[in-house]
Amino acid sequence: MNRILCLFAFSFSGFAGAQESTEETAEEATPATEDAAPATEEAASDSLLAPTEEPAPASPQIPVEVALQNGMTLQGTASQMDILNWSAGTPLSFTPNGGAATVLPGDKIVAIGQPGQVGVAVDKAEANKPTSTYTSPKGFSVPNPAASRYLYAPSSINMKAGQGYVSQKLVFTSVAYAPTDNFTVLFGTFTPFPPLMTVFGGKLGFKINDNLHVSFGGEAFVMGIEQEVPMALAFGAATWGNEDSHITLGTGVAGGSLTDSLGIPVMLAGQWRMGEGTALVTENWAIFNSEDLTNGNAGGSLVAFIGSAAVRLVGRRDGPGGMQRGMRTASGHPKTTWDLGLIVISARNIDSIDNAGTGERESTSFATWDGFGPMPWIDWTWHFGAKGG
Repeated sequence: MNRILCLFAFSFSGFAGAQESTEETAEEATPATEDAAPATEEAASDSLLAPTEEPAPASPQIPVEVALQNGMTLQGTASQMDILNWSAGTPLSFTPNGGAATVLPGDKIVAIGQPGQVGVAVDKAEANKPTSTYTSPKGFSVPNPAASRYLYAPSSINMKAGQGYVSQKLVFTSVAYAPTDNFTVLFGTFTPFPPLMTVFGGKLGFKINDNLHVSFGGEAFVMGIEQEVPMALAFGAATWGNEDSHITLGTGVAGGSLTDSLGIPVMLAGQWRMGEGTALVTENWAIFNSEDLTNGNAGGSLVAFIGSAAVRLVGRRDGPGGMQRGMRTASGHPKTTWDLGLIVISARNIDSIDNAGTGERESTSFATWDGFGPMPWIDWTWHFGAKGG
């Protein structure tokens, strides 16, 4: 009995110790659990406040119609953002109907509009294109491209540096170029190759004031293979007026293998611009014999006369054709000119008789005039180089 009681007591004391140990262990663990709780709550709060990063929605595709410089019109789609940011001259990401996405260069795009409305956009683009800011002396919006020349002879008004022209006068082709604002060189030929006759020349000009220009120069005519110089000319000239309307008086000395004495040419020419694309041009030459002038025979010194008149048609540099009048640039310069006119030539023929005493043929004081014309004058000229205005 006593043994049983002892075992019971021992078991009860062991149970109590185990329970106490378990409670102490729980109490020691409880503070650690309470300390961890705020950290867990703080982490949960931070996760609720942090913004959620989501991808931005793509810009919607909008149906558009694009007019191109080559005359074609395409329908397709482009993003709303690209359309809102697009401006003339900039490229556009565009997907044509039934085609692949592409980038249209800005210089190829004329206008962009809604499907079926691009014509309105094109008209608006045309209306917004720059107009000429240039005003000529007579109030025209484009400069006169041929102020430096008449039908053949030059005026004293110079071309600007870098400008020039190629001119075809029936069977005569000429090229002029201005390396500086004051100097112009000229080359011409009657046949391309072999040349029947070539012309070399130059002109040095100066602007005295807005209405007076003076120039000096010369030309030499050279026969093809023989290299003979049938005619050479040194001249001086003065031009009164402006680039639209002016007159020129020039004179000089001419000589060569075709004549036994020097000639004194006198040239009077004028140009009157009637409108943006038309002008009247006249050029007249009188050639005097220097020996008759010095011998007191001024009345009989005139040996030849050349008269001409023409209508000059002015084309535009910036149009698709030479006669196009539409403005395309802020300072458009004409590109081509046509001269359509008539020319007459008269030459004095001194009569001669046979001298029975000497057996030679001698000139008399009698003369007759031989006339040629009127003959048609057609001249096409292409202007190149820097734009005027």
